[in-house]
Amino acid sequence: MPGTEVARSPEFDERRIREYASGASTGSSGVYIAGHLGNAFVMDEDYEADFATLTPSFDLLSLYGSGAVGVDLGSGLSLEAELSYQSADINKLTLTGTGVFSGISVSTEDVEGSVSALSLMANGAYVFGDRSGFSPYVMGGVGISRISLNGLDEKGGSDPTDDAAFAFAWQLGAGISTPLTSNTSFDVGYRYFNALAADMEDDGVSFTAGFSSHTVLFGLKHRL
Repeated sequence: MPGTEVARSPEFDERRIREYASGASTGSSGVYIAGHLGNAFVMDEDYEADFATLTPSFDLLSLYGSGAVGVDLGSGLSLEAELSYQSADINKLTLTGTGVFSGISVSTEDVEGSVSALSLMANGAYVFGDRSGFSPYVMGGVGISRISLNGLDEKGGSDPTDDAAFAFAWQLGAGISTPLTSNTSFDVGYRYFNALAADMEDDGVSFTAGFSSHTVLFGLKHRL
């Protein structure tokens, strides 16, 4: 009747969420978009040069962000393409001599600069359970990462080191997701990321540099 509102029961809303979570919602394409933000704890890395090993240390608070497009395959499986970016400021640099300079070690906190990784990854994930409540998941991925060393120099210096190179990268992760609506879910997770050492050069000095991090992240996934 006009002016009469039909109330939906809580059981109806719960059924909709269950249908979405199981991938059985009528008319759903299975395609989704996802985004994550978090803090990357970037690990100390040995940068190997001909005459020495340079080991930068990084700030604890470091940016992580990612976006992905994927498809739910059913039975808890999904595949996605992900673009991620993480960056950390350098707060200490240790130089350890090699070869004829072996035994020499110098550390300084009078440095500035940062290192970053821009990565394109192909990921797979598996969600345990029916995804109607709090559901654990595991994921893994492989891809390519552009590692950049940005403005590494003594504070106030005029000859910064800047270079970038591409390297193979892989990652593993786990977390817990829960549906917020019939189309959107929220998750909190952990991710380990590793980009293999890549060849770089600055002022004629060749060295290798890798990138690895432990990240705590929060994200949203929306089915289109």
